[in-house]
Amino acid sequence: MKPGIHERIYEFCFNTEFCQRFNALLATHPLIPSQRMERDLGYDVEFQIRQEGYTTSVFLQYKVAHFVQNRKGKNARFYGSHSGAYYRFPLSDHQHNILHILAQQNEKVYYCAPMFYTRNELTEYAMQSTIYTNSVWLPLRSMNPVKSGRHNITYSVDGSLANVHSEANQVEIIKLADYNDPRNWPVRRREDAFIERYSERALHEVHSLAEKLTEFTFSAKGSAPEQMNPHYEVVARLKKPIEKVQYILGRIYDVSWLLLKP
Repeated sequence: MKPGIHERIYEFCFNTEFCQRFNALLATHPLIPSQRMERDLGYDVEFQIRQEGYTTSVFLQYKVAHFVQNRKGKNARFYGSHSGAYYRFPLSDHQHNILHILAQQNEKVYYCAPMFYTRNELTEYAMQSTIYTNSVWLPLRSMNPVKSGRHNITYSVDGSLANVHSEANQVEIIKLADYNDPRNWPVRRREDAFIERYSERALHEVHSLAEKLTEFTFSAKGSAPEQMNPHYEVVARLKKPIEKVQYILGRIYDVSWLLLKP
């Protein structure tokens, strides 16, 4: 059955409840990229969470799923992998691979999807403030990049199992009802690498590298070639030098590693 709820409505309801639940831990308001920037960044929202003296980011890409109750036709392998009813949503290879790159740098990158599909359920859970506990997260770090083509993620109705079917591999799934405190999410904490691991000299070098890369890549400010303008707009909005470096090297020059000498 097709989802009876619109993705943007589910996204709004989840964001609202998330902010209410974890207001004391939020470092700032939800950071929501424009639709144009979303194509380049891959995610729908970034939440910044304060944890024991540092701030960590959580990136979500929302999906609403089809619900399949019976085994029939081409869904046999989907149905069989769950031994019964399941939820399914398709993947965009372009978006998925962008999120996969982000997940190598930031562990808390997830697909966020509901364990329901009707408008009545959405209304009920929104009124009860249980959208969060009736949703699952699927960590991008537990998935592989995908090639061009058709790809699907399925997950069981109880939130216990998920699969990426183009790769035929099982992936991690987090049932949010089991984790009512973000400090207990079952993900290894990401320390602020440029505070904990690198010296002030390295920080200065990153800042200098960001400036030089920006100048070299886009030449005179405002005169970048037309095909580079979307990249320039994204880089101009990024605040941290390391984010500028990662974006330019990863998205424009296809560089996966940046080694800094402490």
